[in-house]
Amino acid sequence: DYDKALECYTTIPEDVATPSLHDNIAYIYIMKGMYVSAIEELEITLKSDPYDEIANRNLISIESKLKREFLRSSGSQEVKNDLARVRLSISMSYANRGDLIKAKQTLKSAIDLKPDDDELLHLLNDGCRKLSEKFAKKGDKREAGTILGWQRDLTKLERTK
Repeated sequence: DYDKALECYTTIPEDVATPSLHDNIAYIYIMKGMYVSAIEELEITLKSDPYDEIANRNLISIESKLKREFLRSSGSQEVKNDLARVRLSISMSYANRGDLIKAKQTLKSAIDLKPDDDELLHLLNDGCRKLSEKFAKKGDKREAGTILGWQRDLTKLERTK
């Protein structure tokens, strides 16, 4: 029973929680269709190990499920927001593993979904800042500038809400 397992897992104190515990909690959330909660758990794992295969695979799995849901829902804004959220996480995972080109492509695909959730817009804005900094650190000012342009556009969207 997923609810009982989740109850047991979530009572474990954070200071003793391992990345695999967060992977397990994320899996339960995925099975329950609670994708944003799953993404948040996977981000905890990836913060400690950007190369964690299970966490990275699960993000791709969530993206795939949400793409199917998006097609079935005729473009529901809520599903768009969730899909943008998982793509942001995938983008940051690529960036933290040094694959800045894939990170940029994935971040752009998240932004292109035109999410309308204020918190998500803020997270995307922050993702743009981080990715732009990584390109700048590599000496690629052109790519950094492109992403800063996206960030400015997101900031305007945040203000108009």
